Order: sequence, then C-alpha cells, then structure tokens
Amino acid sequence: MPKGLATTSTGQAILAQCEAMEASAFDIERMVAGHDAQFGSRIRVTTTEALATTVLIPIVAALRERYPQLQVEILTGIRLLDIARREAEIAVRPVRPTEPGLVCRRLGKLGFTLYASRAYLAKYGTPARGRGISDRFMLKFVKP
Repeated sequence: MPKGLATTSTGQAILAQCEAMEASAFDIERMVAGHDAQFGSRIRVTTTEALATTVLIPIVAALRERYPQLQVEILTGIRLLDIARREAEIAVRPVRPTEPGLVCRRLGKLGFTLYASRAYLAKYGTPARGRGISDRFMLKFVKP
C-alpha cells in the first residue's frame, strides 16, 4: 500500500472475507484434484538446489525404480512456490512454512559450516566456537 494511505475498517472486513473465499476455493480445488488424481501422475516438488541434489534426487531415483509410472518434477530456486495455489504439490524447505492449512513434517536437521582462508582469519580474527558470528565477523564476499 502506498505510504500515507490506510485501509478503513470496512476495507479490512472485506479483505478478510475475500481471503476466506480464496481459501475455500483452494480447499475445493485440492479436494477435487485429490479425487481425480491417478497414481502415476506428475508430482511437482519445490526445494532449494542444494536439497534437490543432495537429498531428493537419490530418493526420487529409488522411488522411480519402484513406481516407474510416477513422474516427479523437481523445481528449484530461491522463490518459495505456493502449494495453496498449486504451484507444487510438495515442498521441501529449509524453513518451516507459515501458510495456514499446510501439513508440515520435519524430515531432518541441516548443519552448516563456514570456511575462511588463513588471510581472512588473520585480518578479522577467529570466531569463538558456538558463539555465532557477530558484526565483528561480518562476511566479506570476494569475486574469484
């Protein structure tokens, strides 16, 4: 909304009703799609490229051996696709989704490691293990 403008209470009430109507329409669409879907149809899975290559591709390969008629399309990117809008059927994300009505399950934990050259550590110091990275250890990205 442009700066300086505010939604009236009537506008907020209308917006709430419109959002409820949209949610109901998506619920009906999901219900119909669930009854019409055949095993062996295409399933779209959205995830990050890192999770796709390290986690999903081996799993999908094994799944396809067992169910060769199943078509799995893995969609990667930084944009989170919207399951409610049927942009994908399954999402594997490194963050918990905030959309209401989604069924969420933790699949595991991810670990991250930061690496630095000796020159970088000499210049900026070495962070204490387990203390995180403070402003003092701001990451500096250098083109290769």
